[in-house]
Amino acid sequence: MILDGKERTMIDNFDKKIMKLAQKEADRTPKLPQNFDKHIENILSCLPAGKKRRFTWKKVIILAAALAATLSVTVTAAVNYVRQRMEAMNEAERSSHFQASLNAAPADFYSRELTDMEKKKMEELKGKYYNEGVFPEGTLKRIEAASEYDGNGVAFLASRGTFFLPEKELNDEEILQIIDFREKREFSIHEAESKAAAGELDDSAYDAIYEPVQLELTAQDQIINYSGEMRIDAAAAFGNTLYIGERSNKANGSQACLYQLELGSDKPVKMEVQVPDGMDISMMTCDGKGNLCLLLTQSENGSFENVRSCLWKLSPEGEELEKADINQISGTKMPYQAIAADKDGRIYLAEWKGAKKSQRILVLNEDCTLAGSITCDDGDVRGLGRARNGEVYGVLMAGHEWIPTIVGFDIQNFTIDEKYSNVLPDDVGAFDTMGAGRDSDLLIWGPYGIYTYNIGDQKAVATRAQYELPNGAAMCFTPGSRALFISNNYTVKDGIMDFDNYSLEKIYLMKAE
Repeated sequence: MILDGKERTMIDNFDKKIMKLAQKEADRTPKLPQNFDKHIENILSCLPAGKKRRFTWKKVIILAAALAATLSVTVTAAVNYVRQRMEAMNEAERSSHFQASLNAAPADFYSRELTDMEKKKMEELKGKYYNEGVFPEGTLKRIEAASEYDGNGVAFLASRGTFFLPEKELNDEEILQIIDFREKREFSIHEAESKAAAGELDDSAYDAIYEPVQLELTAQDQIINYSGEMRIDAAAAFGNTLYIGERSNKANGSQACLYQLELGSDKPVKMEVQVPDGMDISMMTCDGKGNLCLLLTQSENGSFENVRSCLWKLSPEGEELEKADINQISGTKMPYQAIAADKDGRIYLAEWKGAKKSQRILVLNEDCTLAGSITCDDGDVRGLGRARNGEVYGVLMAGHEWIPTIVGFDIQNFTIDEKYSNVLPDDVGAFDTMGAGRDSDLLIWGPYGIYTYNIGDQKAVATRAQYELPNGAAMCFTPGSRALFISNNYTVKDGIMDFDNYSLEKIYLMKAE
């Protein structure tokens, strides 16, 4: 099964995050035995069937870090101080820290960005914590809902993986509490996974991972209690209409389908569009005239690099306007990770970069013929969207540091002609959903939440934090400046999520500005 654009984005996003974290940690990580990689693989290979699927990226890194401390031939006395602190936890404290890891959040988040001074202080205090045994006097507060945070000290909301920070700059004690909490959590996860490998931990211990999050909604947020039977795998909006794409389902033999849903209604209407057998609706967008642009894909043998792709342009009523064979146009079978259309009907498709040195963005004319392609050598354009002025912009994750940069395009010369760097947070992963705001040029969603941006400004403005939004990626923005999220109930057995079997319960339209 090929992953859709959002799923692949989330995976690639955190792959990059891992690389950045690993690079930062390299200086303080003890040297490992030569056979360390093999030792880890042996541990993972000894897990009972299915156990590997539980290791999200954060748990893999945690396990590796814990094993590094355990197996290193150069363990210092300072590391022993930390180990003694970890082993001094009682069973209730260990269980509490393990439970704090069981959430759907793919990483830790902060309720606000850390300042440069706080980041510097965090690195300094990590060194003292690990190398000198400098520990906090108190412990981190735990809260069950965002509304419980009173603005004093630091607190952790486990269900959203979020550290709540005061507006004032963090002091040493507060930073040490965060470091200490993470270390205890990592130790508890390592201990639990070791028990799981030995068959001493019941599978039900993992079931809390996928419990639904209780949101605290504003008056401008809207929930549609969905009554349809299909799934939402892709979405686009124009005017008051939401277009919904559903993938094919091999389990029941159903084909991919396209639906319309009027905002405010809970009953989708199936459109008379026949998607070819074996193809899926991978991505979609609406152009400035309200026409619907669908990217249909079919993966051969589940390969990311052998994908059949074609583009359909439909009228709002579902009438076929244009078709294009993207493989023939591009000369490759690479998949695509972002789509957008400008006010004049031109369509932009960003290739999945993968391991290639450069990335192409195809630009198609209104009739779906090739206008040209834009080559990106300095990073990876992960998001595309039409701004309030009708032009398409992207978010380029630039350079080895993967710094998010908003870019504009020159479609006369097929180049990137505008770059706005340092306007988005640079340590939170990829921003990959974009659209036009009502009161701002761009709405941008990323792992930390929703931001607004006016072209040329020095900074984007955070409007909704991650903990205020449903889990998962924003699928699109609606013309009313709201972000579309979906709430799925997945089948979970023995703590393992079945991504092919889920039911849709709610559609969330979350105020974005």
